[in-house]
Amino acid sequence: MMDDKLIPIEYFNKIIVDSMVFLAVFLVGSLILKHFKFNSDLFERAISALKATGYALLAAGAYFLTYENGGLVAAWPQSLSLSQCFLIFLGAFEAVSNFVAVFKFRNSDD
Repeated sequence: MMDDKLIPIEYFNKIIVDSMVFLAVFLVGSLILKHFKFNSDLFERAISALKATGYALLAAGAYFLTYENGGLVAAWPQSLSLSQCFLIFLGAFEAVSNFVAVFKFRNSDD
């Protein structure tokens, strides 16, 4: 069983900011590639895989992280709020949807 671990909110905010910077660079790069009509099956699969990973992490974070006593606590939840249930359902559904999309892309050169 996972022990309760207090995560400093500053550390968590740094993780969020670093993730946003990575996604911003990735999205700007993909927009530039789309502008120059770069079509690649591998590129589309990579975007779907990145989205699937992000949604899976969203669902896991909504399940395992709880805000208590002025900080984030990483632990097995004793109960879930309605918003956590919604985020877990949404994240899991989108993760599976994007994971399936990784295998659906076909090469447009056919």
